Parts: sequence; C-alpha cells; structure tokens
Amino acid sequence: MSLGNETPGIDLRDEPLIAVFFAFYIFVLLVIAVWSKYKSYQETQNGKAESLGSHYISGSLGTFVSTMSLVATVFSGYTLVGVAGDAYRMGYTALRWPLSLTVIMAAWLLYAPRVFALAKKYRFVSPIAPVHWRFRNRILTTTTAILALVPLYIYVIAQFVSIGDTTEGLTGGRISKIWGVIFCGAIVLIYEFLGGMRGVAYTDVLQGFCLIIGSFFMGIVAIYAHGGLIEAYDIIQHNWPEKTQVPDFEGKMHIFSFSILFLGYANYGSIMQRMFSPKDKKALTLSISILSFCPYFLHMIPIVVGLIHLSRSPDYPGFNNADQTFSVVIAEMVRSGDAFQYLTSCLMLTVSLAAIMSSIDSALLTISSIVSIDLIKPVIQLFKYEVEESKYLIFSKLLSLGMVVIIAPLSTFVKPDLSTLIVVQNNLVLQLVPPYFCALYRPNQHWVPTFLGLTLATIGVFLTELFGVKETIAPGLIMLFANILICVIGQFILKHYGYVATANRENAEGEFPADEPSSRYWVWIVMAIGIAALTPWYWTSGTQSSGIIGFPAWGFVCLLVGIGVTIFGVTMLAVFWKEPTSTIGPTTTIEYDDDFNIVGEASYLLVETKPGTIEPVQIPRNSHYGSMSYALRGQTV
Repeated sequence: MSLGNETPGIDLRDEPLIAVFFAFYIFVLLVIAVWSKYKSYQETQNGKAESLGSHYISGSLGTFVSTMSLVATVFSGYTLVGVAGDAYRMGYTALRWPLSLTVIMAAWLLYAPRVFALAKKYRFVSPIAPVHWRFRNRILTTTTAILALVPLYIYVIAQFVSIGDTTEGLTGGRISKIWGVIFCGAIVLIYEFLGGMRGVAYTDVLQGFCLIIGSFFMGIVAIYAHGGLIEAYDIIQHNWPEKTQVPDFEGKMHIFSFSILFLGYANYGSIMQRMFSPKDKKALTLSISILSFCPYFLHMIPIVVGLIHLSRSPDYPGFNNADQTFSVVIAEMVRSGDAFQYLTSCLMLTVSLAAIMSSIDSALLTISSIVSIDLIKPVIQLFKYEVEESKYLIFSKLLSLGMVVIIAPLSTFVKPDLSTLIVVQNNLVLQLVPPYFCALYRPNQHWVPTFLGLTLATIGVFLTELFGVKETIAPGLIMLFANILICVIGQFILKHYGYVATANRENAEGEFPADEPSSRYWVWIVMAIGIAALTPWYWTSGTQSSGIIGFPAWGFVCLLVGIGVTIFGVTMLAVFWKEPTSTIGPTTTIEYDDDFNIVGEASYLLVETKPGTIEPVQIPRNSHYGSMSYALRGQTV
C-alpha cells in the first residue's frame, strides 16, 4: 500500500454490502426512535405529560442501558478516527489515551455518590443543577452554563470533523466532507426529536454494542492480515526510534498534563447527566466500573491499527493527514479481496458512524437542556410569563435543529487536527472543577470568588489558545491552579470582613451518602501515587527498551499501573459507597421549585413494587426539576 498525498479510497457505488450495513443500522435507529416516541405517547395517554425531566434525563435507566449509554457517550468518533491518527503521528506516546481516561476514576470517586444522591432527591435535569442547588445565584449559574456550553460545542464540531475526515478519506475525496456531515446530522436530529433521552439511551445501546464488537474484529484483522503489533514494533523501532523510546522530560510532562486534564471530564455536561439517569445506585456503580476498564480495549484497538499502519507506510511522512488513518486502513481492507476483512470493514464503517452519532446526539441533548433550563427559562420567569413545559420542549428541539444547521457546515472548515480540538475542550472543562467541587464539598463557599475564579481562568485559557502560547504544562492546568487560588483567597478575604455564603447548604442527615470513598484520606493518597505513576518518570529519557508483546517496556508498565489504579478505584466505589438510611411514611411528598426550595406537600400512593420492597408512586412534576416523594412509616426502604 502506498500512502501519498492522494488516497485511492473506494467507490461506495461498487460496494453494495457496505450500503446494506449502513441502511440496516439507520433503519434500526429509526425503529428505536419511533418506539421511544410511542412510549412517550402511551405515558401521555395515561395522564403523565412529557416533561423536560423525562425528555432530558429519563431517570429510570437500568444497569445495561446505563452502561452502554456511558460507553457510547465517552468513546466517541474520535476513539476510532482520532486515536488511530494519533498513534500514526506520535507512535507509542499515543498510549496517553487509555492512561488519561484512568484519571477519570478519581473524578467518579469524588462526584458520583453525592451527585447521584442529590439528583434523585431534587430531580436534577440540567448538568448545571448541582451548582445552582448549592449557590442559588443566577449570575454564577448563568456563567457556569455559558462556559459549560463552549466545550460542548467544540466536542460536537470535533465529531462532525470525524465524519468529514472519514467520508473523504474512505472515498478518496469522491464524496465531499459536507455530505457526510449533513447525512449524519439529519439522522441524529430525527431520533433525538422523537425519543429524547430515552431514544438516545437506547440507540446508545446499539451504538455501544457495535463499537465493542467491531473493535474486537478489527483487532483480529490487525493480527490476522498485517502481522500484529510485535512485528510492527520492530519495524517502527528500526525506522523511527523516536516513536518507541522513553519520552524526554517535555514528552513526559505532555503525557502527565494530558492525563490530568481528564480530571475535569466528569464535569462535561453529557457525562454529568449520565449520573442523573440510572434508576438506582447499583446501576450507576456497575456502569462506572465497566466503563473504567473499557479504555484498555476500545482505545487500544485504534492505537494498534495506527501503529501497524505506520509500520507499513513506506513513504512516511508523505501521508499528510494522519486523521484519515482509520478510513485509509478500512479502504485497504475493502480492496483486499479477503472475505473476513471485507465483512469486518463493513462492520467498522458502521461502527465509526455509530460512535460519531452517539456522541453528537448526547452533546446536542445536553446543550439544548442547558440553554432551555438555565438560560431561556429564567429570563421568561423574570418577566412573570407562564409557559407550559410542552412549549419549552418544542423550543429545545428547534434549538437542536438550529445547532446542527450552524455547526455542521462550520466543521468542514475547521483546520486544527482532532487531537488539538479535544485538548482545547479539556482545558476548558477543567475550569468547571472548582464550582462543582465547592457545590458538593464547601458548604460555606461564597459565590463571588467562585465566579471570579471560573471566569478569569476561562479567559486565560482562551487567551493562551488564541495567541498560540506553547507551554510544557497544559494551560488548563495552570489556569486551574489560578482558579483554585482565587476561590481560596477570595473566600478568606470575604470571611475576614464578615461576608458569609447566602445560600448555605449544610450536609443534613440523609442529604449525602451515609458513607463514600471521598471521606477517606488514604484513598486519595493511593490514587495520587497511582496517577503520578501513569507517566514514565521512573524511566531514563531517550532510552530504548525491549518490546513486551508489541509494546516498549515503559509503555507496558504504565498500562499495568493504569489497570491497577482502575481496579483500586472501582473497589473503593463498590465497598465504601453506602446510601443514606431514610424512613418513610404515609402522606408526605416534598415538592421543590426551580431553586430547590420546598414549596408544598401532596399525597401519593404507596405501592409494593416487588416482594419486600415498598415504594411511593412518583407524583407528576410541576417544575422542570420535579418533585420527590418520601413516605414516613418508621421503617427503612
């Protein structure tokens, strides 16, 4: 195979089986969307009107659906298109991808128990809800909402760029990027309009399943047809030794800062909402546990593909678009004449489409929820207008349409590579850590220093990206330090002069979990040591090492450390997360307004949902955050 500036690609008109795969996949997606709409219609006929909460959250996703929805959301089109390109471009430094997602485990330990408890009690819908629940300050809530939207928009653009690169690389430029972008955008809008979160979650099951199965077969092809990673390692080490050797200090700092950026990933809107949706603690715990191990499979396959592609490229660096690595490999498999490779390529093309679309639908749903609930609705309420939730739903769907119409064409003109887009996104998301942390763990924190830290740090990130400032440490980490410093010093000054938080949310009994990993300092010591060890500080820079099953020794050891950190984090979450003990009884339903103040009581029906389990029937929600029932019978449920 020769990879020059022009790629032969394939003509989809000559490959009817690929069209059959695509058509069947789209058909199943639309069936799921219609089914979701039918379920919503049934609920409406039974007197349960569709609300913003049911459209955006659902709130009753089981373990399997929650897990697959998380997998499909986290592992986007970038997983296949961008990571393979990264491996082609950077060599074994691309192992930063599975290692960086290991760091998210620390964020799960910090956020999941408390966010889930609050979400179930107060019926959170918008991902900004935890911040608004704690501070109840419209300036901070609005600022957080706006700044949370920016990385979401970047994320959507990155997914559309993935579509364009795959389309153009696969067909050798015969089909323009814009047509692939328009096609996928239209399909996403259809099933999101019909199904809401329920439709997105169930399509995520299909998309996540395709991603896992397709990646498995792609790995088999890499070994079966191209000699596997061991042979590729020897070739790369001989021809491009800098891509296998231990990174220098700057390279190590790059891996470290890239990994730490993912601490903020749990603050990413779509991920935060996935913590609201599971029906119970068990579903969320298992979802997080399974997801935490997925990078060591779903990221490793495209890394292997990119490395093998690099080893087989005789005119490197003549191939000038690394982000088309995945599509070029697929095109070669289609032309190979081998039936197994051909079928795998058909499946992987469907998988790439699935991965990209699952990320776009989740991001669009989150964006419209933030705009509708945190930006538009407060303005309408400010002028004392009463608007039915059905009107907000119509507006949110039209908003999704407008975003696709604007973002899709824009993505075809984006110049930075996918890796750059993801790094910029993570630099911005990381600045949301202090507001969320203070909301959950600092009951006396005042909103003013929190607002100033968030705003100034985000401006700093924009300026460093705008002027192209290159630092050994990611600018997002530097700005996070400044963000925290402003929060701490500002709080100290306000406290010194007698200013106290105006919306103090004390940790009342039953508000947060009865026990959680974050309450044990030794857990954080172990996690900090493990996260630091993900970077090969302990290997001499610039040295070559023997290969271990196709990996340099330093990379293999770092992967083992990452798996160990993941096992530790998952164990801590399972062992130490205990829900609060609550008593329930016959006639109390607590109803909250949009600022989470108690506004009244109502009756409910106590039902035995299964043998030995008595639960209150959900009361129809009167606000977009809804109401929650608590019966008081002097017994634990």
